[in-house]
Amino acid sequence: MSTSKNVLVIGGHGRVALRTLPLLTKAGHNVEALIRKPEYEADIVALGARPRIAEMLNFDDAAWDELLRDKDVVIWAAGNGGRNGVDQTYAIDRDAAIASIDAATRAASKPRYLMVSFATSFVHPIDEEDPFHHYVLAKRATDEHLQGTSLDYAIVGPGLLTDEDEPAGVQRFNPNSDVPESTDTSRELVAQVLAHLVDADQLPDDRFIAFMDGTDPVTSL
Repeated sequence: MSTSKNVLVIGGHGRVALRTLPLLTKAGHNVEALIRKPEYEADIVALGARPRIAEMLNFDDAAWDELLRDKDVVIWAAGNGGRNGVDQTYAIDRDAAIASIDAATRAASKPRYLMVSFATSFVHPIDEEDPFHHYVLAKRATDEHLQGTSLDYAIVGPGLLTDEDEPAGVQRFNPNSDVPESTDTSRELVAQVLAHLVDADQLPDDRFIAFMDGTDPVTSL
């Protein structure tokens, strides 16, 4: 059994988060999930976590500070992903994410910060015709901001997300020079990677972890 930690999952009803919560609660962690809608509350409780219903887009610094108070680990699993327009993409994937990072740097508990990003965050072409153009810019700005902090952090960079339920393992790759033709990455594997990084005594030296479904054990990261 790992040492119990106070873990905050931001974006607690997302498809990655819903797979991560039970792994964390079964490991004995005290998990709070930030969600936007009251109708999500029962799902969070059923997974053993504690729901926190709030609209983070309305948070000021004080609200972020209160949310992160006494947290040992913060997981950013929220994202607009370009679905609800450009303004929402920047508001969530950049501005709110950066606000949460800044709150973590201010927190007395100095939490470990795990950012869910994507494998080619730093090398994806900035093509204005790409439908994910603004999402890429928002995520890249956030990842760069996190890299500039003194936090104990990791950026989790999966490949193309799938709903495969039983991944055999993980395979890391170098997004700068060695991107496989297929980078299918199950959301379940992302959840397993996050749960491993919550418990790891030390994060990998390379804090940007690009990976996909493979055969290596998650504990090899």
